[in-house]
Amino acid sequence: MNGDNPLVSIIIPVYNGENYIEECINSVRKQTYTKTEIIIINDGSTDLTESICKRFVGDNIILFSTSNQGVSSARNKGLDIATGEFILFVDADDIIDVTYVENLLLHHKEADLVVGSIEIIKRDTKQIKTTLKDAMNIPLCGGFRDYYSLLQPNLLGPVAKLYRRDILNKYNIRFPVEYSLAEDQIFNFQYYKYIDTYYYESAAVYQVLDRNESSLSKLRNLKAFEGSVENLKVAYNFYHSRQIKNQKNMYITHALALINKYSYIVDQKNINIEYNTWLKYRERVNKILSCVPITFYVSRQLGLIKNIAWNSIVLLGPTPLMIYCRLKNK
Repeated sequence: MNGDNPLVSIIIPVYNGENYIEECINSVRKQTYTKTEIIIINDGSTDLTESICKRFVGDNIILFSTSNQGVSSARNKGLDIATGEFILFVDADDIIDVTYVENLLLHHKEADLVVGSIEIIKRDTKQIKTTLKDAMNIPLCGGFRDYYSLLQPNLLGPVAKLYRRDILNKYNIRFPVEYSLAEDQIFNFQYYKYIDTYYYESAAVYQVLDRNESSLSKLRNLKAFEGSVENLKVAYNFYHSRQIKNQKNMYITHALALINKYSYIVDQKNINIEYNTWLKYRERVNKILSCVPITFYVSRQLGLIKNIAWNSIVLLGPTPLMIYCRLKNK
């Protein structure tokens, strides 16, 4: 550790971001904390992204261009290049508050992970929706067991988090490139396995700019389905190994949400594809439910609907729930 002024590597993956990458870079380079290296990974952009980024190269800003291999590969390349003691990820279409890095570093000595807050800014209506900011005042936590469920909404992706590079490298933690959805959550759960403490700092504000633009990573395609199932397995293994409180509730909620979400699969053109047979659909539902034994379970925290849905699977199999989800999503 370099005293009170450690080097922070900020990784920005970008693909065809000519409309917003300049705003993102400016928000990063104008930080009050200046001991940073900014690593921009141009993931095979075909627009003016690369030429815009080149204008900023110099001093502490690095640009690395590669063929288009996806956001996970781009983030991994940034991790390979990084030399900082700490790692931050910023998406190319988002921005960060001017004191973002400084506030995250307030707790870098005490915690293995520092989590900031997220603001979702809707540009079209000027409406600002705040997520978690000032919602909790959580002191230094001795472990995830008591507090993980409270922080879960803000722990899903890689943004708004300060990681230790030595932990990432020691355990070879990287983003899985074979999935198009939930790959960032898999990355996080791998990291959580090797840490004991985290700190939540609401003053470190990461701003997600809701541009209402579609993303293939959000489509319910076959590759996304596989990634979501893998994430469910990794998540449950983490809950179980760390003896997270209410782990069964968290698993059931997660599993039922995936069943509902993937009652349709969409192709790259966002066109609904009907399953050929109920058997094929049933296989997918069973794959989602394969992480833990299917046993009768009732919890007040789950609520009436989830209790009924889960226990109908236990008593009658997945078919009634499959039919319900299909009708609901028509």
